[in-house]
Amino acid sequence: LLVDVETLPPTENSFAAHQRVRVGINKLQSTDNVASMCQLVVEEVSSTTGYDRCMMYKFHEDMHGEVISECRPNENLDSLLGIHYPATDVPQRTRDQF
Repeated sequence: LLVDVETLPPTENSFAAHQRVRVGINKLQSTDNVASMCQLVVEEVSSTTGYDRCMMYKFHEDMHGEVISECRPNENLDSLLGIHYPATDVPQRTRDQF
């Protein structure tokens, strides 16, 4: 699992952030399949971070990536669900981790 995060804003305390993550983990424990788990993860990350788009990639054997779930709170953004990206779109150092 690779997650890109930023520091908490000064108005946020770490306990509140931890509680939000704990709620998300509790929700994950109630999922019954991989697809719903992936969708829940991107929704929780989006909710926690406030990012305008969160995506989950599946890396195939040739290391190209496929968007398998996404959350776009702003529906004006085009969906990237199902899009395939070449392996070169992910830095070699990151690909080596998979």
